[in-house]
Amino acid sequence: MINKENYLNNKRNQLETILLEDSKLFSFINQLVAKRINVEFNSKYSESYLWRHALFLSSKGSFLLKNNSKDEIGIQSVKTAAEIYENLYYTSKKYEKGYLLILSSLCYDIAGYQANAKCLIDKYHELDSNLENYYSFENHEEDVIGIYENKVLKIIQLFLQQKISMLSAEKGKIEHISETKNINYYYFFEDFLKSMDYLSKFILKGEENNYKEYINKSYENILYSGNVTLSHLLNLFNTRISLFQQRNIWDVLNRYVDTNNIIWNKYIKLLTMDIYGKNGLKPIQERISRFEFWQSQLKAINKGILLDEDSYILQMPTSAGKTFVAETMIINSLVNNPDTKCIYIAPFKSLAFEVYENFSNNLNKLGFNVSKSSGDYEIDEYEFQWMKNADILIATPEKIDLLYRIRPEFFKDISLVVIDEGHIIGNDGLRSSLFELLITKLKIKFRKNILKTRFLFISAVMSDNDSKEFSQWFSNETQNILSSPKIFGKEWEPTRKLIGYFEWNRSHTKGRIKYIDKDNNNLFLQNIIEKRKYKYYFKPTKGTRNREFPSYNYKEKKFHRGDTCVELAYKFVDEGNILIFVPTTTLAKSAANSFLRLFEYKKYTTGETIKKNFEERHSASLEMAKSWLGETHPITECLKYGIGVHHGRLSEPLRNAIEKDFRMKNLEVLIATNTIGQGLNFPIKTLIIHSLDINRQTRERINVRDFWNIAGRAGRANHETEGQIIFLNFNDYDKSIIYKYTNKNNMEFVKSQFFRIIYEYIIKGRLPEYFLDFENEIKNHVEPSLLNILVEESVETPTEEIIKEIMGFSLFNIQLSNKYLNIVNKSITKVGKNFYELDDKNLRNIYSKTGLHLESCLLISKFIKDYFDEIDDILNADDYESLLKFISELFVEIDEMNDENFIEDENIVRLFKFIISWVNGDEIDSLKSIWNDIFENEDNMHKYINDFLSYRYPWGITSFLLILSYHIDEKAEKIYQQFRTFPTNIKNLSSYIKYGLNNPLACIYKNLGINNRLTCMKLSNIYNKEFNIEKFLKWFSNITVDDLKDINLTNYEIQNVLDTSQKFNYDNKPLDFNEEIICDIKGIYYNEEFRKTYEKIEVGDLLELERDFDNEYDINSIKFRYNNEYLGFVPREIAKFIAVEIDLNDMNFEAIVLDKSSTEKFKIKTEIFIK
Repeated sequence: MINKENYLNNKRNQLETILLEDSKLFSFINQLVAKRINVEFNSKYSESYLWRHALFLSSKGSFLLKNNSKDEIGIQSVKTAAEIYENLYYTSKKYEKGYLLILSSLCYDIAGYQANAKCLIDKYHELDSNLENYYSFENHEEDVIGIYENKVLKIIQLFLQQKISMLSAEKGKIEHISETKNINYYYFFEDFLKSMDYLSKFILKGEENNYKEYINKSYENILYSGNVTLSHLLNLFNTRISLFQQRNIWDVLNRYVDTNNIIWNKYIKLLTMDIYGKNGLKPIQERISRFEFWQSQLKAINKGILLDEDSYILQMPTSAGKTFVAETMIINSLVNNPDTKCIYIAPFKSLAFEVYENFSNNLNKLGFNVSKSSGDYEIDEYEFQWMKNADILIATPEKIDLLYRIRPEFFKDISLVVIDEGHIIGNDGLRSSLFELLITKLKIKFRKNILKTRFLFISAVMSDNDSKEFSQWFSNETQNILSSPKIFGKEWEPTRKLIGYFEWNRSHTKGRIKYIDKDNNNLFLQNIIEKRKYKYYFKPTKGTRNREFPSYNYKEKKFHRGDTCVELAYKFVDEGNILIFVPTTTLAKSAANSFLRLFEYKKYTTGETIKKNFEERHSASLEMAKSWLGETHPITECLKYGIGVHHGRLSEPLRNAIEKDFRMKNLEVLIATNTIGQGLNFPIKTLIIHSLDINRQTRERINVRDFWNIAGRAGRANHETEGQIIFLNFNDYDKSIIYKYTNKNNMEFVKSQFFRIIYEYIIKGRLPEYFLDFENEIKNHVEPSLLNILVEESVETPTEEIIKEIMGFSLFNIQLSNKYLNIVNKSITKVGKNFYELDDKNLRNIYSKTGLHLESCLLISKFIKDYFDEIDDILNADDYESLLKFISELFVEIDEMNDENFIEDENIVRLFKFIISWVNGDEIDSLKSIWNDIFENEDNMHKYINDFLSYRYPWGITSFLLILSYHIDEKAEKIYQQFRTFPTNIKNLSSYIKYGLNNPLACIYKNLGINNRLTCMKLSNIYNKEFNIEKFLKWFSNITVDDLKDINLTNYEIQNVLDTSQKFNYDNKPLDFNEEIICDIKGIYYNEEFRKTYEKIEVGDLLELERDFDNEYDINSIKFRYNNEYLGFVPREIAKFIAVEIDLNDMNFEAIVLDKSSTEKFKIKTEIFIK
């Protein structure tokens, strides 16, 4: 007699044989895929053959998974079945599409590809009212059964869509079901609906119940009904529910944390109920419950990251759920260590902003203060205030480095440091060594703390060997790596990728795509685009034009690459969002102009139309482009058609607006340089690679690692089941590059800059001839950080032994052999000894805080000494313009304030008028006029603002004022105190120049996240109390629309202010409902109904609290109600916590009137309590 284990092994062997040896099946699958993507060929596959195999793979594979959720044969079998069903859905005329879609989605879900399942089932918005292809309704009994069969399918659909709130509502009485003669149907429907009722309660609120018992009973009953189709579906769904027990957030987290803890409980409900949208509660049909961990996340959680105190490397593909893992670790750190902070280091400002947006959505509602710093090396004394009060601080490496230099005490109680996109440590440049040495400094700092600080290092593009080295660096263990599981020999990813190249035919008339990825090799998509001729009358020139597109250079015998990319984008835009990657700004402009030419041809040619995807539209980025670039700029014109252009020479506000619009799918196509590969989360279906050469003559290219960081964005989870990556193959060089870059084994190693220096000078044999260059490069990379470490560690004399101990915390200490380590450490020791030739300890202290090289610090000191009297007069007059002019002359001599690749040094002084215009808050048109009087290239203006006014000069001004503080009072312990005593304009000058505003309060608004400079100036006029930064920040975090009534803001500006305010949870800790909650009623004065109700109120009256879901400006709005008449609002600082309790936990509140002021009109004091 066969036992269960033998039976399982038998089925596993059968499935493995099919997966590895059934060439006929996979030939048919390849043909099916080819047909789906419109490949022209003579198909020879059999749909019936594929259908039978999909049934076998799905039923037997799910059986294996029900017994072992990690069975790789089972996972691969069910995933293969899902792909067959999916492709049949797109191509088959034989099988019913709705059923195929449900089967495919359900199989993806069982296999652990929940994002694919949701993406697919979302295509099926409404199930048919009856399933005529399956059931014939000839009498009333079968009509009733049919209705409930549809109900079952609807519920399964909602589960796969993760719309659990709707599933919970999809209940009803079992009417007329008793009329059926088949008792198994009756009990099946009864038990199934009961199981789903229980299941939804468990998912949404964690209520323990018997959902599994009832789903098993319902399955047993359907088996005896004789309905084969529904039995197969319920068999799969039963397996799915079994797997749910091992994946769901409630049960998984409960193994490692106390899910009854008020913070964890509320957090999970925020995920599962998904009730909050941007401007209020989501309609029930828009609520998407996050109730399970993905395969990659499960592996990380089950590794023990919520139990131990180790540091980890999170090495997973793009879109595999890394940020969610980081979020759970952050919450765990703050719950277990209540008086500590977490730091999230994001190497790019755009990434820092995106992380802040994501985290603030939920973590603020838990009572945590999530703050971001958008700055670099400038001191903003007000910014320190909210950083000090932050529970989670999100900032760039530069800002964390400055914080370490100026406020080292901040790092005393840090429980977790998250480092995102950490692989940039391996990029060439001083910024990479800064990043490495910042981490080195933090490791040194944290070793002295009583609390053990953990690190979570995140990257999507590191090799296994790199991850082991970084694991060793952070945890002293090589195996503390959180990676995606390997499924059937391949790394798990939430979506799949098609990789191919486009090439023109020999007649230069049509082109094809050849797919080269392993799963789709030898597939061709023929005649995907063609060269077309356009003939039209062009009104502006009153003449006939004959044009070709894509254009072909007959002399050089080659197509225009930008035109080709645009034609491909135009073809594929129907399938989803497009990213056209270009390696340079010039090529980005060229591709934008290609789009505009194509639209011109189609607009004026008879019989041609522009696709609806590119209908003109209004967007925030379009308004921003009009402001920064003007109405007629090509980028502005492109945005009108839903095409964004993104490169480093655009202003930061415009780039941010384009990123946000593309993320929200307000744009169809994005043309972008490498600026887009900075960890940003974009929904991209098709990635078109224009080229990879930054300089084709020198063969300078983006590195392979950066390519994969961009390529990972194709096929974003929850948006697509697959992504497509298309190269252009115009010649042999292109083809060689394509095959090199698509092989992940060619990704560059992530090595310390000091490793690179050793390699360049010693391993390549360039010493001793270039020994001086070698030592200078070591100095350039290490000096600013070393000065800081030596001072912070109170080193008396930097000996080689001390340097060796300090640098023992570095990455290069892991990566270099002892032989080379000694060489590097000797050179670093020389740098330290050179610094200590300064006898003045206090001056060394000040220099160490600037982040500048020693030579630059010495230049500033000399300048201050030479012009001390003039500077003193400027300080006394608080004349920031004169100080700026003075400093600009100094900055010509300081390396860090210049960029030889951008602008000649002598022109910096000439730009003084432009700088002053910027600081005074002048409109962009005025700035352009001044710029164009000096330079020809207007695009450089935006880069100048980004690189110099927003980064270099604020850093330089901060350093100048720090060193000036020393020369005014040579006592190190008073330096920062001296800095704060500078006159208002002088001490805020770095903020003035960074934000282009000359009002301290306006600068604070800009730093907090208000987009528009003019809006910041308007806002600076409404805070009319005596300024105190703590009181101001509390006021701003609770600002209301009534506060904004008198300053003439647009609806977009009002929403921006209120969104920023609501995310800013300054010093607002959760309410203790066991204590008195006393507050005044707000808004009575502004509303006539409230004023009338006010007249009826007396002390002692009871008031009800009612959620105000219609308030478009306040997601947490709560009204006081008296006898069904509204009286006013609960203050926002209280409402934001009570609202969450009402929404998540169904709590009811009321209030009693404590006082009705006899001296102050419309003032009522109340006490709020739980009803």
